Amino acid sequence: MDQSANTDREVELLDIFDMLWSGKFIILLTTVLFVIAGGLIYYVVPRVYQSEAVITPMRQTSFANFAGLVNAGAFAYTPETLFAQFTSYLRDVDQLAEAAKKSDLIKRGERSEDEYQNALVSFARDIQFVSSDKEPNLLRMRIQTGNAAALNDFVRLVLDGTNARFAHDLEFEVNQHAAADAEAVADKRTQLELQVEALRQRTEAEKGDRIDQLTEQTAIARAFSLEKPLALQTATLQQSGGNVVVTLGERDSALPQNAQQQNAQNSTSVKVESNQPPLFFLGYAALDEQKRQLEARKLVDPFAPGLRDLQQQVAILKKDNRAERVARLLGASKLGDPQLKLAQYDVAAASSKRIAPKLVLYGASSLLLGLVTGSIIALLRGAYARRLA
Repeated sequence: MDQSANTDREVELLDIFDMLWSGKFIILLTTVLFVIAGGLIYYVVPRVYQSEAVITPMRQTSFANFAGLVNAGAFAYTPETLFAQFTSYLRDVDQLAEAAKKSDLIKRGERSEDEYQNALVSFARDIQFVSSDKEPNLLRMRIQTGNAAALNDFVRLVLDGTNARFAHDLEFEVNQHAAADAEAVADKRTQLELQVEALRQRTEAEKGDRIDQLTEQTAIARAFSLEKPLALQTATLQQSGGNVVVTLGERDSALPQNAQQQNAQNSTSVKVESNQPPLFFLGYAALDEQKRQLEARKLVDPFAPGLRDLQQQVAILKKDNRAERVARLLGASKLGDPQLKLAQYDVAAASSKRIAPKLVLYGASSLLLGLVTGSIIALLRGAYARRLA
């Protein structure tokens, strides 16, 4: 019985092959028609293009342009932080929407202004920015659209526009830093000059106070007839409570004892309120000379303590040219040059590539569908013919 079943299966397979062979022209015609239809569909289906831009940190050779600014403390960036800031600018939705508008990537058509703006923003938000933990310093920007030429313009506008905007902001930041440094130097210099002037005025005031003091002490010395310093005269010191009583009189060792006692009785006693002897002890001759010297003094700078140090600091600040140096270094850095890229990217390498439809996929699919459909038609036709027979 098994042998009979196997024989029946062989007969059925032979019948199928016979029907397929008999309908070979139908299969061929159906396949050709499907291939033609697939080709027509392939050319009718809208094209989809994709651009992928790869952004990486700028090379160290390019970053060397900023070495002077870095050493001057006016540029606090590294290639990695520049890359992070560049990608932050790149993701700006408003900039992406504006670039899509300029490149005519999104057609306005009959949309209203609000609808058109919403379409631009929606497109900008659909742009893919791909990064990974394995490659933290690499970002891929992927855009898909149906207009290859507009897509290429869009990528160029976005990348070069981001670079130009970021460079402009960096240049402004460096200039602001230089201006802040110059302002700080100017403020410090003004402060020191005010201190110099205040110290001169104080020294001049102290000079006037000293003259007044010497005038008073000279008058006292004349009242006591103290022409010479007290060291050349007799001074008898007596302690009286917290004060010292000084008795003044001429010393003459040649006089008899009773004469010296008589002079002591005629001497003058002065009460000194502290342990510091008063100025009139110097005698009015010395005091007059000091007063004359002070009145004749025209310059107070040599007598102002700390004035020379302040003047030295002012002179140093006058020669401080950090702002001018930063300006020169900024020009040498070529930061405003459009050719200088703050991140590494290649617009040409990001040119659009067609990703759909795929000719091979459409050809293979239409061929397979044609063969299957033609075979089914041939089998049905053969089976119907045999039933009629």
